[in-house]
Amino acid sequence: MPDTERIKNLVGRNFRPIWERADRKSAFTLCNRIRNQMGWEPLDYATFDKAYQWRNIFSADYESAKDEFTNVILGWW
Repeated sequence: MPDTERIKNLVGRNFRPIWERADRKSAFTLCNRIRNQMGWEPLDYATFDKAYQWRNIFSADYESAKDEFTNVILGWW
């Protein structure tokens, strides 16, 4: 499974409760937990905050929010 598909799977299984609460701290934790599972370096909070400012991870549309969060994990912002 390509990395992006694996990440999308992990996001799909774990992101909804974070999205429902718009819980930024938990989103940061999940982002780094997934990056750790991928064998990647974690994001420091300043970098996550920068990504958060560019990406709408708490979009009203859940599918869009998942895509935006996946992009944060991948470092695309």
